[in-house]
Amino acid sequence: MTPQPCSMIGWASTLPGGVLIAQAAGTGRISPGDIVLLPGFGADMTWASALLRWGDG
Repeated sequence: MTPQPCSMIGWASTLPGGVLIAQAAGTGRISPGDIVLLPGFGADMTWASALLRWGDG
């Protein structure tokens, strides 16, 4: 498995993650069975993350 970064050039830093996931899935960068890391960072050292396996349904 090779990491596939997703470009955010031209988007605001407050862009919802769903838009990037839809872009990656639509261009074939995410395939069923891939592991996807969704990081999130906020103000004053707040953070969250989710690790999921991409699937068909």
